[in-house]
Amino acid sequence: MPLIRAATDLTTEPKIIIQGRTGATDDLFLVRTSSGFVAMRIAYDGTLHYAESPPPAALTYSERIAALNPWYFSEGTLTSSRFLVDLQLANPIAYTYICRFVASSSAGGGFFGFDDNHGFSPPGPSDRSLYFDSGKIKLYNYNGGPYYLTTPNTYQDAILHTLTARMGGGLPTAIFIDGVKVIETSNTGAYNYSGYYKIGYAYEAGNASGLDIIKPAIFLSALTDTQIIEIHNAQN
Repeated sequence: MPLIRAATDLTTEPKIIIQGRTGATDDLFLVRTSSGFVAMRIAYDGTLHYAESPPPAALTYSERIAALNPWYFSEGTLTSSRFLVDLQLANPIAYTYICRFVASSSAGGGFFGFDDNHGFSPPGPSDRSLYFDSGKIKLYNYNGGPYYLTTPNTYQDAILHTLTARMGGGLPTAIFIDGVKVIETSNTGAYNYSGYYKIGYAYEAGNASGLDIIKPAIFLSALTDTQIIEIHNAQN
């Protein structure tokens, strides 16, 4: 009769999770490793036979975002266009905006904004937005007064980038480019009112132009540096 033994503690790796013996001949093992599973058979003559399972597939960019429960996420691309997220929010504070983008040499306008107008014209008061300013990317927030963050470099280079803007949650307000924090401030907070998020538009800079905004997402929380890096590093 085969002898089977199963592990109850699977928290360490590598871990033998099933060990068996077929009579007095072969020893059988199923081992979990960090990259998958290995099935091994040690024959009666001492030779080792084994087969590895393929490692689990890495999460894609979209899967990474979906796993973190975004308030808004689009799988599409906005090409020099704008979009109203038609759901009013009451006094939102913390946020993370993330997208991939490609900007032409003449790109301008907004990546996203939040204001109290249900539409685009006339514009309403704004307390947060992200937009191009002379080729650099500027983040504006208002908390009793305006404060700004501007990237050191320009990004009108026709290259695919990952862009993240974060505020609140006890973390520094920051801009990340390609998973790297390029500028931050300890100033945080936003004005207290109800309004609407817009993609491809900012009160301070108008409509996006010469700009592809790819798979934009908005979180009503501040993602950590590690989460932002993992999203950038994910496959397309």
